Amino acid sequence: IRGGKFFMGSDSSHPALQYAQPAHAVSLDTFCLGTREVSVSEYQECVSNGACAPAHLTSDLGSDDGETVSSASKQRHDEQCNAGKARRDHDPINCVSHGQAASYCAFLSGRLASEAEWEFAARGEANRRFPWGNTPATAEHANTCGKECARWHEEAGLSGELHGVMFDQDDGYAGTAPVGSYPAGATSD
Repeated sequence: IRGGKFFMGSDSSHPALQYAQPAHAVSLDTFCLGTREVSVSEYQECVSNGACAPAHLTSDLGSDDGETVSSASKQRHDEQCNAGKARRDHDPINCVSHGQAASYCAFLSGRLASEAEWEFAARGEANRRFPWGNTPATAEHANTCGKECARWHEEAGLSGELHGVMFDQDDGYAGTAPVGSYPAGATSD
């Protein structure tokens, strides 16, 4: 990604963006960034070579924020961890720590992107609102919480955990989707 200048963060008063305040100018040098998520099978190759610790089979839901999470809720979220699950080799690896992600990057002779690099890659010098542009997400852009997510929460007895959906569509996957499933959501640069 060719380096450049952009405004990182946001001045929005939206509660979800409170930690992104204030927007501020940032300049970055040119850097390289992967174009898609790391799949379960790609991460497993690192584990097989002894360079990475195996991905966790359970989530750390509630472990860092001090919230008490019911065992039923934790068990349902543990089901979303992809490592060791049938038919998820092409889904993104999840349930890994920051250290495990850094080890994977080192295995590829790389490093994790900084917060500024990550945001710049998504927003570009044009300061797009989303990687694909400024139009809100649809089920064509991203695997995020839509109708299928709300349905999963209800069926799992976790409706109280859901605080809204990203869009009123079904993106096809209650959990993760195979890597590369949403080309319309790619960064436009």
